[in-house]
Amino acid sequence: MREYSFNLEAARRYGVDGAILLQGLAVWISKNRANERHLHEGRWWTYNSQEALSRLFPFWTRRQIQRIIKGLSDSGAVLLGYFSEGPQHNVTWFSLSDDVLELLGAGDCVSDTAETDGADESTAPNGAVPGEAAKTTAPNGAVYRTERCSLIRKQIDTTSTPYSPPPGDAAADAQILAVREVYPAPWESPEEREKAAAMLRDMRFGSPELAELLAHLRAWKDSGMRVPLWHLLTGETWREEPYFAAFWGAYPRKIDKDRARRAWRKLRPDRDLTKQMLISLRAWRQCEQWQEERLIPHPATWLNNRRWEYRPPEPRQAPVPRDARDPEAWT
Repeated sequence: MREYSFNLEAARRYGVDGAILLQGLAVWISKNRANERHLHEGRWWTYNSQEALSRLFPFWTRRQIQRIIKGLSDSGAVLLGYFSEGPQHNVTWFSLSDDVLELLGAGDCVSDTAETDGADESTAPNGAVPGEAAKTTAPNGAVYRTERCSLIRKQIDTTSTPYSPPPGDAAADAQILAVREVYPAPWESPEEREKAAAMLRDMRFGSPELAELLAHLRAWKDSGMRVPLWHLLTGETWREEPYFAAFWGAYPRKIDKDRARRAWRKLRPDRDLTKQMLISLRAWRQCEQWQEERLIPHPATWLNNRRWEYRPPEPRQAPVPRDARDPEAWT
């Protein structure tokens, strides 16, 4: 299973998503530097299409990749170029700013010599080609000579050595930083934020698990629901679909959750329909029939029959006794 790493300081500056992409670009650029390939305008470059990037980073959509690249470009961390001709005209070329290269330990990937790049001879997505010396293959097909850029390889090569988080509090801080960037929840109270931070310090997510957590938290954020992070972390609530979790929490009879989830996915309610359901449930919970749990329909039945479109029965009015002294009560 492929693992991904990022530099903590880069994450503070550019966000976790940006730091992950910067780490990958630094690896590929350093390998091109080792092979003395793709030197343009005094800098070493790598290139890739968005389709290839979406395969290399399968936890991002193409739209997310476009957003990350634009953010890094606007901040000056990533330099964009267009040096391709012929069949590879649809790829984008990437280089890193001097500050980022220095931050990631790849400062020698900037050259003060004239451009010497020749014709492209590689089939790898970033155009790197094998050299004469022993070489190592990256996941995108790029290769590099092992006797060059050895320092960079030790620092940022995520293909040969699995990523190990920094020891002690640094690992927990990086994890909290990654989560809070995706799910900032500025409306939380200080107590709720501290509670969530304490829970995250006790948890240790590997790279795949953290990527899964962040993907789910993005969905919760996009839902617009104000659910405190500590609540999502409790019992792995974050794994639930946001709107279904709201429905399930409001429905008074908790039975056959899997069947209810299938019925929900069949309907695919959006935000407005979910609000309509919750308002309807508030009324149904007040009706006389639902005061006994055995008379409440299963949640899947309620969904399949679209019960939110019906009004609950009105409560029966008990007859009001009349005073026998009232002449209108005489017969």
